[in-house]
Amino acid sequence: MARTKDPPDPAEKATVADGIPADARESDLLVVGPTLSDKDRIAFDVLAESWAAGSAPFAVTATDPAPQFRARFEPFVPAGRDVEEVYVIDCTEAGQPEAEADRGGCSVASPVDLTGVSVCLSKGYDERGSPGGRRVLVDNLSTLLIYSDIERVYRFTSTVTSNVSEVGDATVQLLDTDAIDAEDKNRLFQLFPTVVEVRPDADATLFRVRGTARTGWYEYQPREGRR
Repeated sequence: MARTKDPPDPAEKATVADGIPADARESDLLVVGPTLSDKDRIAFDVLAESWAAGSAPFAVTATDPAPQFRARFEPFVPAGRDVEEVYVIDCTEAGQPEAEADRGGCSVASPVDLTGVSVCLSKGYDERGSPGGRRVLVDNLSTLLIYSDIERVYRFTSTVTSNVSEVGDATVQLLDTDAIDAEDKNRLFQLFPTVVEVRPDADATLFRVRGTARTGWYEYQPREGRR
């Protein structure tokens, strides 16, 4: 495997832009770690880079309903941009209120309807176009696995990454490593050229890259220019 430049001391703080090579962030990215490891902060920082690439991001949320997802993501939105620009596909059982749909998004009855999620994603591209460089979040594969078996989630993930890649975009997806057995985890890993491992350490969040590029552990630091 290719190796990036020598990483700083593991105790040194690094932003996602400093710690994850640019070509890795531009490819399909799986961010993994224990349930309470703050890995969503790593994923949200990558997702926010979508604006710099020229397109507002898309988000598939099976974890929180659309309004709560927007509230979680808003602190990561770059200055001068608006969280309302995000196309949110809500597949939680809570559903997406009509007012939220008006902001730009799509609703699926529950995380079990993976076909419906794919239809919503196609609808998003129909409405927003596909100029390339967009980031598409899936939060969280572990939630999908609660409702579907590994075969269906594997096929869904493979299809989504393939379709998104065809238009020049890339996904960033989340997975709880303490909620999946080793065999299923390794199978999902095969779909991603880059895996970012996240773990808590005292009051810090540490991350490292595994895949076509490899790094040591960094202590996560929010990027400048966030709200």
